[in-house]
Amino acid sequence: MYACLKDLLDCLVLKELKSHFEIPGGPQVESLNYLTAGMNRRGAALLFYQTCVLATRDFVKVKQNAPYEDILMTRGPKM
Repeated sequence: MYACLKDLLDCLVLKELKSHFEIPGGPQVESLNYLTAGMNRRGAALLFYQTCVLATRDFVKVKQNAPYEDILMTRGPKM
């Protein structure tokens, strides 16, 4: 699917985000706090790491207004 992604988990997270952003009339911004709600610490840390990987590769854009505040994600140029 995405040749530059070497990890299956990267592809799975990207696939879920892509389907989320493609919902007609759906929100074009997603909160990392919302996505990690109900996860244990390990799962939340893993999703944070995968978000960083996808942001580095321009699949998502991330924005954080201040340290320790929520991280907001939008579709990147390569998605």
